[in-house]
Amino acid sequence: MAISVKVSGLDDLRKKLEKLSGDEQTTIMQQAFEKGANVILNTAIQLCPVATGELRNSITTKTSKRKGNVSVRVGILGGGHKYKGQFFYASFQEYGHYAGKRNALSKVTDSKKQGRGGRKWIDGRHFLRQAAQAHKTDVPTQIVTGIAAGIERLGGT
Repeated sequence: MAISVKVSGLDDLRKKLEKLSGDEQTTIMQQAFEKGANVILNTAIQLCPVATGELRNSITTKTSKRKGNVSVRVGILGGGHKYKGQFFYASFQEYGHYAGKRNALSKVTDSKKQGRGGRKWIDGRHFLRQAAQAHKTDVPTQIVTGIAAGIERLGGT
């Protein structure tokens, strides 16, 4: 699940940013995006279900840049997506799952209440989605504030 945010009306800030070198722009953007992502990260850690603490400790941010664009991802270390990787069960916690053993001879049903092969559906906790949704309005503010602070720190006026 991805949440995209587009901030408009910041022409002055954009102009100041464009006066800096490409590396300086990238550094400022990465730091600002990380600052915003950390807000979501901290909330996700608080909302994460805890049995052993391993899942909670695996929540992390990853910043990447490609063709001048900077993006940041808040997710599970080692790719807990698609039910693969060391923390494959993160998908179960986020999206839900059927409980119990699979039985190849059982009839597959459409009802989530009865489940596949009579197994019970366990709803997901949606801790990552809730964390992202909780901050979808204040994270852009954090990012803009971070960009402005980075420009000021480098002397771009």
